[in-house]
Amino acid sequence: MASDSTTTTTTPKPPSPSVTSLAVLKVAFGLGCLLAPRLTSTLLLLDPVSAQAAVVTRLYGGAVASLGYLLWVVGRAHARGEASTRVLRHVVAVNIAADAADVMSCMAGYATGALRAPVFALVGGGCAALEILGMVAYRTV
Repeated sequence: MASDSTTTTTTPKPPSPSVTSLAVLKVAFGLGCLLAPRLTSTLLLLDPVSAQAAVVTRLYGGAVASLGYLLWVVGRAHARGEASTRVLRHVVAVNIAADAADVMSCMAGYATGALRAPVFALVGGGCAALEILGMVAYRTV
């Protein structure tokens, strides 16, 4: 007896490259701040951080890495059909908002003289680049 039912298997689509890139960059940067705050500060042309300032850098790094990891997980779930586009866009939007706040913090630092122009260009530019990548991710999911 032949069966009329057919089994259809769907291959999961690959995650959005912009979502994956944003997630990986945030996790990498966050882990750098978390695990090596003094080295990360030096690479960003910032003044050497004190032991107390290193704690704040680690706190920031933990938050950034967590946002990146959440984006990674939800992006993968979306690719498998386990998370809606709406949910993924919400997670991307939160990342965009965080990056916008970072850009504004850099602008305030530059305006008050706390950041020199090269540091502002490097750090603020990096934050702006992440924000733009987030906007691309939002539009492409």
